Amino acid sequence: MEDLKEVKSREVVRRIKMKKEWIWFVQAIFEDTHMAAITLGDSESLTFFYDKKNEDFINDYLSRIFEFLEKEGL
Repeated sequence: MEDLKEVKSREVVRRIKMKKEWIWFVQAIFEDTHMAAITLGDSESLTFFYDKKNEDFINDYLSRIFEFLEKEGL
């Protein structure tokens, strides 16, 4: 099992602002990946907690979600 200090050193906490209409959708879609823990920040943001080694996946997935929402005019 990995050392707790090593795991904590890779932890990323990131608040991401978005349209408040998107919050429920982004949270629901993203939680299905099990790649990050997500909490409500405020009415226009979500806070993501994830392992730094998953950052490329997180960024790509978020980009695709936001692209879809903008394309659909939501």
